[in-house]
Amino acid sequence: MPGQSWARSSPSGDVDGKILVAYASHGGATAEVAAEMAAALRERGLTVEVRSVDEEPLIEGYRAVLIGSGVRHGTWLPEAIDFVAKNQQRLTCLPVTAFCVYGEDLTDDSASRRRREGYLDAMRLLVKPVEEAFFRGRLERRKTGRFAPEWMLRLTSGIHHRRRKDVRAWVRRWNRPG
Repeated sequence: MPGQSWARSSPSGDVDGKILVAYASHGGATAEVAAEMAAALRERGLTVEVRSVDEEPLIEGYRAVLIGSGVRHGTWLPEAIDFVAKNQQRLTCLPVTAFCVYGEDLTDDSASRRRREGYLDAMRLLVKPVEEAFFRGRLERRKTGRFAPEWMLRLTSGIHHRRRKDVRAWVRRWNRPG
């Protein structure tokens, strides 16, 4: 829930704990968003660790977790869902923020917004995030093959700089734990 205060200690009583930014990335855009998010959070004076879910980071010792994934076929990547499922019990005791990096549903009409919100449906069945964020990704010909229309590649080619600004703007609004 945006606006909810995270001014509480972790279940272990660790009020000075780190924040974990965990991510699953197929083409690298989500890893870039996670790194940018962590850099901006560090600038706010927070201790942040960035880890791929493929590394299977332990959830112990963190006061909050931000989990993000790229989107494929309208949902998070399987490895992100698996990470949340494996850590469900611990994650339900922590403030969790979920973020998506997407290359579909790029317009701001209500149908696209509804589809974007649906990207987190599988994750929400496991853990209820206190905040959610959605960032535009990018399409690359080498990842999409020859079937990606040229107009789609042009549409997403300039998103990197805007995405960085969007991530930093989101971090400024994010409710700092503690």
